[in-house]
Amino acid sequence: MKLILVTLSFLTLVNITPVFAQDQISSSPSASDMVDAAAMANTMPAAGESAFAVFAGGCFWCMESEFSYQKGVSDVTSGYAGGEASVQPTYEDVATGRTGFKEAVSVTYDPSVISYAQLLEIFWSNVDPFDDKGQFCDKGAHYLAAIFVSSPEEQKLAEESLAAVEAKFSRKVATQILPQMTFFEAEEYHQDYYKKNAERYERYVKGCGRDDRLESVWGEEAKKVMAVEPPAAVAAPAVAPAPSAE
Repeated sequence: MKLILVTLSFLTLVNITPVFAQDQISSSPSASDMVDAAAMANTMPAAGESAFAVFAGGCFWCMESEFSYQKGVSDVTSGYAGGEASVQPTYEDVATGRTGFKEAVSVTYDPSVISYAQLLEIFWSNVDPFDDKGQFCDKGAHYLAAIFVSSPEEQKLAEESLAAVEAKFSRKVATQILPQMTFFEAEEYHQDYYKKNAERYERYVKGCGRDDRLESVWGEEAKKVMAVEPPAAVAAPAVAPAPSAE
């Protein structure tokens, strides 16, 4: 079970008491099961180190699909975020809409290739920011769109991105910015669903009207692909192209 735990310093900043997940099957989680987010909250990752970001955008299958092929993203895990619990929630629990958890994804990325700001652009281009009932055909509190922040820097960037969306459309958005506490990995059958069940997934996306609504809201900016080049702050020095072999 993957857990992303936010530092106490940031939770103190937002005046929220952290809830740490326990695996009820094992006596305690192993080091490989738990990712300490202290580095995220207090320092920028060093070159080559991975960072993590958590987003909710309705069905986690769809968000996993859209983030997975972005350059600089090494892993995307479907799971549950936003609720307060000391035990692993099940899909059936979350689907009631009464647990406080949302379907979400944890994105593992290389900040030297793709920035958090760029991840935010990808996020916005894959959600309906005005839906306060859920996302697309999926309705309920567990399908509401949200950006989960784990540091003051992420909070600032998320707020700036939300303000930019509201300015672009001259309209208040429903998407939330929430403190990230614990991320629970979803059941195995949900992971990489878009690849393991490609035909069913495509039928779901089409039937849910997801792409049509995204194009209606965002036009050509829908479903962005980012990080063709490294972020400017860490851009690699220019290198002359190698002679063509042809």
